[in-house]
Amino acid sequence: MAKLKIMVVLALTGLTLSLLVGCTEEPQGPKVSAPVALRDARDVLYTEVKSLDAKVRFHAIEAMDYSLGDEGGDIYVAGLTDPASGVRFASAMAIGDNEYAPGGDVVLLQLAEEEDPMVRSGLIYAAYRLGDDTHMPELPILLNAPNPWVRANAALVMGKVGHASAEDCLRNLLQDENNENVELRAHESYAMLGNVESARALEAFCKRPFVDDQIDAISGLARVGGERAKVECRRLFQAKNTAPAAKVAAIGGLGRMGVYGDDGYDYCIRALNEPYTVLKEAYPKKEITPDEVRVLQQMAVTSLGWMGNQQSVNELHPMLHHADGSVRVATARSIYQLLPNSANYDSYVDVDGNVAPVLVEEDVVVVDEEAAVEDVTEDGDAPAECAKTDECIKDEAVAEEGDGPVKCLEPDVCIKEECVKKREALEEGVELEELPQV
Repeated sequence: MAKLKIMVVLALTGLTLSLLVGCTEEPQGPKVSAPVALRDARDVLYTEVKSLDAKVRFHAIEAMDYSLGDEGGDIYVAGLTDPASGVRFASAMAIGDNEYAPGGDVVLLQLAEEEDPMVRSGLIYAAYRLGDDTHMPELPILLNAPNPWVRANAALVMGKVGHASAEDCLRNLLQDENNENVELRAHESYAMLGNVESARALEAFCKRPFVDDQIDAISGLARVGGERAKVECRRLFQAKNTAPAAKVAAIGGLGRMGVYGDDGYDYCIRALNEPYTVLKEAYPKKEITPDEVRVLQQMAVTSLGWMGNQQSVNELHPMLHHADGSVRVATARSIYQLLPNSANYDSYVDVDGNVAPVLVEEDVVVVDEEAAVEDVTEDGDAPAECAKTDECIKDEAVAEEGDGPVKCLEPDVCIKEECVKKREALEEGVELEELPQV
């Protein structure tokens, strides 16, 4: 009974049974430093804006817009002259979203020179957000352009600008529009402006047979929000015939609206880590393609970002090294969503999803490489012994001679200039003094 109580206490404090057998087992899961996760995510974004793949550059600009704000201003300005029209559009939208004033002159210059109508609506939006509305009368003209992508971009901008005149323009567009992508964008913008009929139209799009349509509609529906949106997302997640990627998108939509459940979170984690298995369960007789696996993982990464569960960072961080650039970018954005306020302090995300300070009870204290090792004493006791500088300690159990282990250092951790109190003090529960931290 005594041993059982000890094991229960150890389990509740997050320690493993390995403490009792010499610390030979692997830890339960990674502890990802929040600043390190954010640094790695930022590095991915700054790398992928230079990708040879225009689609990846487009996604990277969008992610920087959301994650880094005006920090990425110089990148957005440079993107205005990218050879890909989609990247130029995303860059203009980012300048507008962040009201990046240093880019104003370049925006006006590009408005004078840009010939691609797909990009012009983004430039008009950027100029408007920076205080110049002289080009706004061009937007209704773009809504009637022959190219459906031009109309879709113009409809998106109409919704973001939010002018009273936008409602009439969008209503007129929808009367004669027969392109599904344009319809979807127009309904999303119109619903964001408060039109109930367009919100119902987004629900109808969720019931269409094509997965891409469902995913786009779910995103728009979650952005609009409301009880009906929650009901529709729950329906899609629970329906047996919903494609895995759409299920994951629906869970992300629920997360965005703050109502996801544990079953949804667990499904996303499985889709992230076991995408082939999840797809095979849904399509047992179908040959699963690498592209289907990639899409499912990308959707899982995106949805986990909307859920706000910081435990996800442990699962997401390895995805920064995924083979596909778009997945890496989606991962970086989700990490920023999950750790929005973690850049200014040292912390780790433990296996239970808690963000806690680096210094916790009986954890190693790491000091500045340039700082001298301080003596840690208690009531005049002699200084505690120190570990050798720059020595890597692996699977080491610290114990009193003749006693069982009292503290187990985390495996595979490199410890520099480590100081602990005398083992007697540790056993008596004396708290460690905080030393300078890197």
